[in-house]
Amino acid sequence: MHDSKINQDLELIQLIEVARHGSRSPFYDIWDYRYNWTLPLKALTPIGQRQHYILGQEIYKRYQSTIFNNGKFDQNQISVLCTSTDRAQQSALCQLYGIYYQKGERVHKNWQFNHQTDLPPLKIQEGKKLIEDLQDKNLPNSYVPINIREPDNPYLLEFCSYSDGIQKLKKINNTTDIYKQFDEQMAEFKKEFVQKFNLEINPSEVGLKMIADHWDSVICDIYEQIPLPETFDQLFIQKLQFVYDFTQLYMDYQSDSGYLLKMQTTTFFNDVIDIVRNHSEIKFRFYSGSDNNLNGLLIATGHINYTTDFEEWLNPTKYSSYNNVQFSSTIFFEVYKSKSTNKKFIKMLYNDKPVKIIGCSSLICDFEEEFVPSITKQAILPNEIFQKALQKGVLDDNQS
Repeated sequence: MHDSKINQDLELIQLIEVARHGSRSPFYDIWDYRYNWTLPLKALTPIGQRQHYILGQEIYKRYQSTIFNNGKFDQNQISVLCTSTDRAQQSALCQLYGIYYQKGERVHKNWQFNHQTDLPPLKIQEGKKLIEDLQDKNLPNSYVPINIREPDNPYLLEFCSYSDGIQKLKKINNTTDIYKQFDEQMAEFKKEFVQKFNLEINPSEVGLKMIADHWDSVICDIYEQIPLPETFDQLFIQKLQFVYDFTQLYMDYQSDSGYLLKMQTTTFFNDVIDIVRNHSEIKFRFYSGSDNNLNGLLIATGHINYTTDFEEWLNPTKYSSYNNVQFSSTIFFEVYKSKSTNKKFIKMLYNDKPVKIIGCSSLICDFEEEFVPSITKQAILPNEIFQKALQKGVLDDNQS
């Protein structure tokens, strides 16, 4: 069946979103942090808050009637899960403010101020004025009682990354030929790096992680519109990001067995499959997390990967991208049901770009016949192997 014919027969029944938190302050107290920043490390910035608020406004416009019941809130239809970080939880709250902005009911029709019942027992100066400024309306946005919580399963969004097995596999990536060759390839750039950051260190002592950590500060400055040194030309900035993207996408996800990636995507995709199969009452499932959450999904579905070739990184030919996901990036899984057959279909979008998932014949993917088998192969470990891998890493097939 052609996509055009499929579209006429389909109705949208669920929206699953995975988002990276918005713009934040740097991760590390290095370089210019103490001179240019007043926020704590790793904190969501006002810019990051606005990014997700605007996202929420746009999401509501697009899915107003199909997912959000034209603003009429139903707790049973909305499910929001977050990592434990403040920046992810604040991003989720800002996005929900955007979705449900001032769409609540009035307190009641014939409300009049009552000193005894409208104010708390604590003495409030100008309490009557504060209340009357609200007129007969609830608080803007905050009337929505959405429980933004950490998942019951600790491996769903974050704790898997701290397991012994994953750490073992990541350490191995520091010793591979690919890592060594890339590190040597950056020898000349390390000299430039030391010079432009005014570091008192021998270039031979510079590791890839040091370069990546400094890029983290640079990108945060860029979002905050803090001027960079004039010596930071475009090529230098691109090379910083090139090293950072390699460390993120190679070090965190690549292993001969494929387990390093699958350990970080197994629980998520099992959850998505369960939501689509067994929880039709949930119309909007929102996972608010970090770049790691999105990177793993994009690698598993065949959209991004790492590269050691700078020209390939600049102009991708083999994959759509070799970049770590940006602040406030989003992945949407739109779930559809056929009006004629009741079969379910799924469509993936990354920052508004449709993603053709590995194993799917088209952008609109048959959920049971294509999506589930492909994702099970690419991104899911059987539970027994998953648990063993978390502990030991399971370095290759003959050790599993």
